[in-house]
Order: sequence, then C-alpha cells, then structure tokens
Amino acid sequence: QGVMGISYIQLTRVLLLLVSTTPLVVSSHLIESHVIPRTLSLYVLTASALMTALGAYVTGACALRITRSHVLLGVLFLVGACATLFAPDPFLSVFSTPDRMEGLVLWFMLIVYAFLLSHFFDASWWRTWLILNVCIGSMIALFGLSQYGGSFVTTDTEGRIDIFFGNPVFYGAYMLCIAVLTTCIFFSLRTTIGRLGAGALMCLSYTALILSGTRSVMLGVCGGIIVGLLCYAYTSPKRLRAFLSVGVVSLVLVLGIGGLFALQGAGVLKSDILDRFRALGEGDIRTQARYYHYTVALQGIKEGPVLRYGFEGYTTVFERFVAPRYYGDTLSSTPEPWSDRAHNEYLDLAVSMGVPGALIFVGLLLYTGICLFRTLSRDRM
Repeated sequence: QGVMGISYIQLTRVLLLLVSTTPLVVSSHLIESHVIPRTLSLYVLTASALMTALGAYVTGACALRITRSHVLLGVLFLVGACATLFAPDPFLSVFSTPDRMEGLVLWFMLIVYAFLLSHFFDASWWRTWLILNVCIGSMIALFGLSQYGGSFVTTDTEGRIDIFFGNPVFYGAYMLCIAVLTTCIFFSLRTTIGRLGAGALMCLSYTALILSGTRSVMLGVCGGIIVGLLCYAYTSPKRLRAFLSVGVVSLVLVLGIGGLFALQGAGVLKSDILDRFRALGEGDIRTQARYYHYTVALQGIKEGPVLRYGFEGYTTVFERFVAPRYYGDTLSSTPEPWSDRAHNEYLDLAVSMGVPGALIFVGLLLYTGICLFRTLSRDRM
C-alpha cells in the first residue's frame, strides 16, 4: 500500500522529480547559505526517496538490479569514503561547510539519486523528468539574462552571470546540462511547432551559457558539437555525405569564431568574454593564479597519489606547497581568493580521492560515452 494509499514506487518517482527543483532554490537566493545549506532540499528529497525506495525493495514491488554503471558509482563512493579516513579533517571531509557542501555526503546523495533514477523511471517518467528539467533550466536561463540586463542586483563577476550559484562556472556548467537536454528534445520531436519551441529553449540555454563567460564550458560545447557530429556521421547510412557535412559545419564553426576574434582585434567588436578567451594563451595563462593552483595540486598528488587528503583537502595542499611567488609581483596585488580548489575538476578529484578515484571518474565518463554511441548506432534516443 505504501503511504496513505500511494505505492512506494509512485512516491519514489515523485520525490525524484522534485529533486530537480533544487537549482530553483539556489538561484532564488531564498536561503542564506552560511546558515542553512542551499542543497538542503536535495538532501531531504533524496533521503526521502531512498526511504520509500527501500520500502519498495522490501515489499518486493521493485526488484533490485545492479549494472556496470552502478558498480562504477559504488566503487567511486567507496574510494572517496576511504579517502576521508586519511583526510586532515575527516569531519570536514564528510560534511563540508553549509555554504560549500562538497563533502562525501553530497557524493553519496548524488550517487543514490542516479541509482534510484535508473531503477524507478520508465520511458514515460524519463520524458517527464526531461521536460521538467528543461522548464526549470529555461526559467533559470531567463533569470540569468535578467541579471545580465541589470534587472536586479548582480554579484561581482565582471559582467558575467551566475544567478547566485556562487560562481559563474557553476552556472555555466548547469546551463550546459540544460542545453544538452534541450538539444535532445529538439531532435526527438517530429512536429514543426514542437521543434520551434524546443529550438527557442535551446537558443535560450546556449545564450545563457555563453553569457556566463565560462571558457571551459564553451570549449566543451564546441568540442562536443564536433564529436557529436562525427558520431552521427559514422552511424549514418550515407557515411561519405555525412562526413562532408560535418567538415563543412566544423569549418563554419572555426571560421565564425575566428572572425569574432578578428573583429575584436580590429577594434570593431568589444567583448569581455572574448577578452577572457584571449587570456588563454600560454604567455597569459602563466601569469594567472590558477596556473599556480595546477602546479600546487600536482605537487600534492605527487606526495600522496592514493587516499591522502580527502574531500575539502585542497586547502591543506595549497597551504603546504604554495610558492611565495604566488603573492609576488607576478600577479596582481590581490591574488585570486579561490584557493579552496585547484580550478580543474580532474586535479581536484586526484587530490581528494587519489589517482585511482580520478581514473574511476574518467572511466565512468568514458563508459557513458560508449553507451551513448551504442544507442546512437541503434538509432534510439
């Protein structure tokens, strides 16, 4: 019977859908992160879904099945749990702080969320989940455009938008996820009206992504478009024509981006975002604070390649290996304050969980890519 006449399976599905509203809670700025974690809704809803899911498993309403991806997620969590035992501050490594929430508990909740989604969602519920996330993401994209237009107070992000996510890179990464989902919906629809609507949402999400000024995300989009087109061409019945089309699209993409930089160099176009990309040159990157974070992280990994610092342990690495020149004249008089991370997710993971944990994470990404390619080969979404 479940709870109040509602089956455990239905309750779990509804709770998992509600987890998608967490970004709205964060972007609304209704919760002061230094007092109550903004991810509290994620924790409460995921824990509640776990309880109802256990009810479904115990009563036999849902059969427990383990896949390769579940095994990879489980091993990743176990490596992270072991790393917390060797952390300088195990309590901080597990629970983090209210305004950051990047400890082991967050990883546990995200892995549980992924596990339950794969167990309790069928095609119709996945479609509902997809549409709900796109709607929420589109609302947050509109919030971002409002912030960019100065409709409400902005944070000090040098003309970039973040919608109170804490950093524009977090906002950019989230909008990348929404852009991918809207792209999936666009290509899955068959009606003209449906494609027009999905196309509008797709343009909205990509615009918000660009205005976040997140270089890594935008480079990922360009690379992802090319890789996606290559996969599509490889699985196309008319392979030669498809590869030629991919070449043309890639050429247009490269020439278009090059043209923007040429216009900026000639003084015709002014853009803070393009200025950020110009700073990616080797001579410029060596004068940026994150370059020193990379070298510090590598030193920490070299000293403890396996289970050494745990989550939230980069600060210890930074304080131990930071070079005096970080505070010298090479950089500005006030160096970058974000010394709590290496500004590179793979290096952060290698510091937190050791090299094995980082490799497992990369393996999970590769396995996901292989599964997507096989699905594309079978002409299924």
